[in-house]
Amino acid sequence: MANDATVTLKSLIDRRHITPSVMALMQQPAVEAITLALDNGMVPRLSEESFGFDSELKHIYLQPGSDSYVDEQGAVQLYGDILLNTVIASPSHPRQLITITQDCMSGRLRSLDEVHLALERRLSNTIYIPLIVIILALLALLYWLNNYAFA
Repeated sequence: MANDATVTLKSLIDRRHITPSVMALMQQPAVEAITLALDNGMVPRLSEESFGFDSELKHIYLQPGSDSYVDEQGAVQLYGDILLNTVIASPSHPRQLITITQDCMSGRLRSLDEVHLALERRLSNTIYIPLIVIILALLALLYWLNNYAFA
């Protein structure tokens, strides 16, 4: 899967080229890649060089490399550290994402399923706010139409 056009997360962090699409890939898709690599309860030791992207930064995968392995909780902690470094190198620093990285590193999130769920909750929370605003605007419009437009 790796080819000459492979870009590593480390090179993107070093160049401060963390785009919104890279941030999106470092969340659910990265956790899914780690989950796929989890074999017999162990995953290769993760680092910024473990994550590879295609040249268009549309796909992420784990690159083979490390001969040392960690258990699932160790992988969660390493993922939290890597994600924190990614967030720090990005132009935006989402507070909820930083909280998730801290939960990973402190051991409050112990499994990849818990990390996946925390990231999913973060994404669903960001959807609710615009929906609430749209609903309130529509209600205000209906109230205005009912009381003032046709009076």
